Amino acid sequence: MKQGLPWSTAGRTDPGPCGSGKKFKKCCGREAAPPAVLAVSETRRRAGLLNELVRFAARPAYESELRRAFVEYWGDDFQGLTLEEAHIEIEGEPGGFPFWDWLLHDFRLADGRTFIDTYLTKRGVADVEGRVLLEKASRSVVSLYRVEEVRPDEGFMLRDLVRGGTVEVQERAATRSLVRWDLIAARVIELDGALTITSLLPFRASEKEDLSRALAREYRRYLRACPGASREDFLKERAHWFHHYSRALEQKPLPQLVTAEGDPLLFCRGHYRMTDAVAVASALRAVPDLRADDEDSGQFDWLEGSAVSDGTLDLFGEGAGPVEATAASVRPPFPAVARPGEVTEAPEMLALDSARVMGAHGEGRRGLGHIELRDDRLTLECMSRERLVRGRALLEHHAGAG
Repeated sequence: MKQGLPWSTAGRTDPGPCGSGKKFKKCCGREAAPPAVLAVSETRRRAGLLNELVRFAARPAYESELRRAFVEYWGDDFQGLTLEEAHIEIEGEPGGFPFWDWLLHDFRLADGRTFIDTYLTKRGVADVEGRVLLEKASRSVVSLYRVEEVRPDEGFMLRDLVRGGTVEVQERAATRSLVRWDLIAARVIELDGALTITSLLPFRASEKEDLSRALAREYRRYLRACPGASREDFLKERAHWFHHYSRALEQKPLPQLVTAEGDPLLFCRGHYRMTDAVAVASALRAVPDLRADDEDSGQFDWLEGSAVSDGTLDLFGEGAGPVEATAASVRPPFPAVARPGEVTEAPEMLALDSARVMGAHGEGRRGLGHIELRDDRLTLECMSRERLVRGRALLEHHAGAG
């Protein structure tokens, strides 16, 4: 049952998972000696204890509990998988290590205790320091933090967005990938006299609003089921919620590109033959919603206006200056995640605003298309099939005879 377990897979000559750079047999794999004989850092001692805890959790007596944990954390796709198959499925997944961290610290067995609590009761730890470490780990929670300050290769200042306050943590590796204002779901524990991160799940700063709203909804739902519970209780019981939210973000459908009117984005071109190009050009110059580039170029911009866009919704307003291209994300708030990986949100729509045309007659109106007259051919280019149909109707109405 060792396959896929994070602290027990290392061979005796492999690098130890504690990060010391030593072989496994010379750090985490070595039996802990009494403090008077061998001084071991709390970080290394904790790694050895977690290694023992994983072996404890992998005992046949807890097989059904492990199966339930995989489903609770990863979703219904893990129903019916053997433990070996489940280990293979999460191998290399970004949430792999946070899963094992959650399993030992937060997952509730059938009797309501965690694996750490059960281990302390049934096995115990010989030395006082080891027991204190596990009791401290048992009380720890995963909370949502915002990175307030980054000290490269040293650590962070984090603001706890759930419980309030700031903490200084030591963490070298993550300082090379996280930046100020990023969000992380993390477990922060004091080891060797300093606060350190033992489990981390990152989120982008741009996700703060949706993530905060979704977490608040989950908290209210939890309070309805457990009136009077504290925020610490909530974070302990819902530690895996952050993983569910992260997975739901990954599985969201790709944004649907639409025009400002909400029509599917499709670059269209219509070609029309002219019998009298001069008459067509003269007729188009008289259309209020068409603006000629110059007198003889045969190029026209088709602008929004009452004659062609009456009743359409302007998602972006009139604006105050020239805009080459704009884009806005149009979607409702992200929903609370009811089950692992569930996405109940409607697909996001990315509305692309056409270039606004300035000048004496453009007045900052949105461009709906472009018309070119060359020889005996008229070409109309638009960003949607619907605009192409409306543009053709406009041309037929004003220059149909040509």
